[in-house]
Amino acid sequence: MRNRKAKMRSVFSFLLVCSLLVPMQARAAETVMREKTFQTDENSEEVFAQQSGIADLVEEDGKTYELQDVSYEVLEKKYLGNVEKVTDSEVMAEGTAYEPPKTLREGNLTYTLKKTEKQERSIEGEYTQPVSAFDEYDHPVGAGDVPQTKTVSVLNQKTGQNQDVVCTFSGISTAGTAVRENQITITFQEYDASVYEWNGNLLPRNDEVPPLAGYESQLLESVGAAEGSQVTGLSWVGEPYEAEGVLYRDAVATVQQVVTLYRADYHGQIHEAEQKGVVYRNTYEAPDPQGEIQYTVKATAEYTQMSDPRIAYLLTGAGIAIFIGAVVLILILLSRKKQKD
Repeated sequence: MRNRKAKMRSVFSFLLVCSLLVPMQARAAETVMREKTFQTDENSEEVFAQQSGIADLVEEDGKTYELQDVSYEVLEKKYLGNVEKVTDSEVMAEGTAYEPPKTLREGNLTYTLKKTEKQERSIEGEYTQPVSAFDEYDHPVGAGDVPQTKTVSVLNQKTGQNQDVVCTFSGISTAGTAVRENQITITFQEYDASVYEWNGNLLPRNDEVPPLAGYESQLLESVGAAEGSQVTGLSWVGEPYEAEGVLYRDAVATVQQVVTLYRADYHGQIHEAEQKGVVYRNTYEAPDPQGEIQYTVKATAEYTQMSDPRIAYLLTGAGIAIFIGAVVLILILLSRKKQKD
C-alpha cells in the first residue's frame, strides 16, 4: 500500500516538472550586448534615452534580437565655454629671463596658460630740463666779441645733483642800465704857480683840494661821460713831482656814471633719454562653469533572441497537455483506490 502511494507521488512530481519545464524551454533565449557612445548637453536618463540612438531590434548571424534593457554611464563632463584671466609681469629690463606660471588657482577655477606676449613699457620717461646763462657787459658788444659757448653748473632737478652743462651763444640783448664808479685823472702843470689854466679857465691855487669845484660839467664833457653822470669827489693824488724842470701834480675826480648793460645770452639743456623695458602679458583660460556643458555618455544595451511564436505556442500547449494528463492520471488512480477500498 505504501509503495503504491510512493509511486503515485513520484509519477505526479515527474509530470508536474515536465509540464513546467516545457514553457521554460520556450522562454530561454540567447543574449547579446551592444555599446554606443554619444554626446548630449543634459544629464538625465530621459534625455539619454532620446539621444542615444539605441535600436529596439538588432540582427546578428541571421538572428533577430529584441531590446530588453539599457544602462547609461557618463564618461566625461566637458565645459564648452571658457573664461579668461590676464596678468602682467613687473616691468623689467630687456633680456631679463622670465618664466610665467603654467596654472593659476582662483576660487574653484584652475586657469591654464594659453599664451604669453611681450610688450614694451617705459621704465623711466624722457627728461628735459632747460638751462640758460649769460655774461653781462657795461659796454656795447657784438656776436664776434663774446665766447660762443659757456659752461655752467646747475642743479639737476631730477637727480638732485649738480651737473655741468655746455650752453651755446644765442644772441645779444640789452639789460637796462647800471651806475658805475670811475675816476678821471687831471694833471696840473706848473703846480707852484699861484693860478692854473685848465680848459680855458683860470683856477686859483689850492693845496687842499683841486680847484675844480663848479667846473664838474666841463670835466665830464671833456672825457665824454654819458648823460646822467656826476662828479662825486675831487682829491690830489700823491705829492708834486718835477719833470724837465717843470713841477706837476695829479688830481683825481671820482665819477658815478650811468651805463647801458649788454648781455650775451646762452641756452642749453639737461636731457636724459627714455629708459625702456618690457612687460610679459599672460593670458590664462579656465572652463566656464556657468556656460554650456557637454556630457559624453556610454549606453549599454542588452538584447535577447526572438523565438518563433508557433514553436512557443506548441511548447506551451504541450506543457498544458502534460499537466492535464497528470491531473487525469491522478484522478484515475484515486478512483481505482476508492473502488478497492
